[in-house]
Amino acid sequence: MKHGKGLAENSLIRLLRTLTREEWNDFGKFVASPYFNKGRNHTPLLEALKEFYPGFNDERLTKEYLYSKLFPGRAYKDTVMKSMLSRLDETAGEYLIQCAFRKNDHLIKERLFIAEASDRGLRERSESVIRKTDKFLAEKKTGVLDFLTVRDYLDAVCNHHVNFNERHELAERLFEYHSCIVLGFLNEYLITEGSIYSQRNFWKPESRGKSMFEFLDDGTIDLMLNAIKKRDPGKHAVLNSFNMLRLAMRSPENDDHYYAVRDYFYSNMDKLDVEFRKFMMNSLNVICTTKSVAGKPGFLMEAHKLRRKIYDENLYLFSVHKKLRISEFRTAFIEALALGETEWAEKYFEEYINRIQPSERLSLTNYCKARLALVRGDFDSALAFAHRVRINQITFKLDMRSLVAQVYYATGSFEPLLSYLDAYSKLLDNSRMQNEALKRSHSNFVKYLRRLVNLQLKGKDEAEAAALLGAVKEQPVTSKKWLMKRIEEQMRYAK
Repeated sequence: MKHGKGLAENSLIRLLRTLTREEWNDFGKFVASPYFNKGRNHTPLLEALKEFYPGFNDERLTKEYLYSKLFPGRAYKDTVMKSMLSRLDETAGEYLIQCAFRKNDHLIKERLFIAEASDRGLRERSESVIRKTDKFLAEKKTGVLDFLTVRDYLDAVCNHHVNFNERHELAERLFEYHSCIVLGFLNEYLITEGSIYSQRNFWKPESRGKSMFEFLDDGTIDLMLNAIKKRDPGKHAVLNSFNMLRLAMRSPENDDHYYAVRDYFYSNMDKLDVEFRKFMMNSLNVICTTKSVAGKPGFLMEAHKLRRKIYDENLYLFSVHKKLRISEFRTAFIEALALGETEWAEKYFEEYINRIQPSERLSLTNYCKARLALVRGDFDSALAFAHRVRINQITFKLDMRSLVAQVYYATGSFEPLLSYLDAYSKLLDNSRMQNEALKRSHSNFVKYLRRLVNLQLKGKDEAEAAALLGAVKEQPVTSKKWLMKRIEEQMRYAK
């Protein structure tokens, strides 16, 4: 049978690929439920798709093949398959909503129940949930978005008291609600500004003009935080953590801000829930990585120590699909290699590669094996693995460009290397990457490696090699340590 275009990138297939085995089984029950399937039987199609789970990469996965399984012996009808896939995709979207609802982040179930029960006049049922929720909030450790969660919860509680004309209870809750509005605003404002500054390298020229940073830069934030500290030191500790983190993100050149927020966070860590600790640890790591990329001594090791603590204590961040982001994976891996922690890097790779999205796993495996082979001097393997990396992100493409250039240099292939550096430079010029710092570090690598190769071809020139080493030390350069070592070797040769 002739098969048509594969479905690997179909919207439904991309969604199904994210499901764990437990979720796959749950989704089967969801699809079979008349309450959710609106009278349509999607089970046969799901059973046909089960053959391709979890990767969904088999070339047989086409509409024609699925049709032949569902309607053996019948002539293929594209409109039928399009309709069936579209309807199952819609049902899968509803399933994701149910998944989110079940997680019950931000007390969604409680808020909805209080609102619905109160509107139906079910006072006792509504108040029972309010009592249980109040007890839960009083006993739990502080979370990143607790002020926002409590604010929205108190909105539902206030509406409950309005429905039953409970004026005294309403007045007390309104005071709490009003406080949470202020606390929630500061919570959102401080976190968001810190997040914006963490993406500084991706700002467009006009982006800065869209901000409201100057809105509270007149000392208002300090006044608000001081007032909160007098009323409730516990709430102040949380918001002050966000404020100190914001300042560290805002002024990466000021190392005092980093050490202040790190030490303050460590002294208050026991009061915070796991999600808060994840947020702070990973934010501190972002600051260290930024400082390290900018050439600040000591911060690569500081970032690596934080990262080891993050993984040792299971505080790493997942993507929305409960998988590790490949950018997070890459940073942890290459930081370890740059520090000579090859054993840790390899152990990390082996332990966490299965937590990467299946569609990206093979290429990331080749990426890691290429870098490990380079460190060990196995240049043939490094090239072979590098050519198998198929990650469509400029960061990974540039990483492999740098790796191949290093292999050419290590094997004395100087003439091919010069040609390769020309192509490397054109890739940088033609790319639309927003991260100017990354682009500059790779451009410098190309420029300085080209100068080093020309020195090799020209012969001994200790003074020029020394000048080149000084330039590399002063500038942001990718693979900086490797390049400096090669220049130092050239200087020894030139003596």
